Amino acid sequence: MANVYFQFFNFGIRTDELTLLKAEEFTSKVFALEPDSSNGHLQLGQIRLFRGTIKEAFQQLWLVACYAFYFGKPALGAPLAQRAVTVDPLTAINHWLPGCVYWMEGKYGLALESVAEYCQLDPESIMAKWYYAQVLAWNGQLEKTFEIMDEVIEGAPNHLLGKTMLFMKYALQGHKDKAMQAFSESSRKRRLEGFSFTFVHSGVFCAD
Repeated sequence: MANVYFQFFNFGIRTDELTLLKAEEFTSKVFALEPDSSNGHLQLGQIRLFRGTIKEAFQQLWLVACYAFYFGKPALGAPLAQRAVTVDPLTAINHWLPGCVYWMEGKYGLALESVAEYCQLDPESIMAKWYYAQVLAWNGQLEKTFEIMDEVIEGAPNHLLGKTMLFMKYALQGHKDKAMQAFSESSRKRRLEGFSFTFVHSGVFCAD
């Protein structure tokens, strides 16, 4: 019912505040039954967008998009990812969302376009460079990959992502011992352990 009332407003059938209030009322009932409902977060985010409360809306839309990514269904997050870019194209990290969709679908060329835009809008962001380097690697552009990695490794040697890039670089170059040593020394107990360990092993053993 929440979506029924929302679509009445969305399509211009009923454009009064009461219609949005009814949509919100039924959405609250969804959360009463399931506090972590992704559909509920999506609905609430859409309502807030129509009300012009952009910051709160983005909190909901981002949450749903990330749910889709982490549950292995990136296509479900695609409309929300694109909506974030459409509504606020100048916020750099919004371009990371569609980049993740393409990335997880194996569309590395399209992922590179989005992540490159992210990096261009926020050129000082180590996180942006971290993602950019990875997607460049998956597109086979290793010379550019190593250029970005070296920039971060040299500029932020004590940063977690700088340390992560060091063993990623060794992995891509096929230096097995150096890669595993760098991983063991810098990141074994860090929050990126699972992802980074997978990357290192894939890089090390595919290098042969």
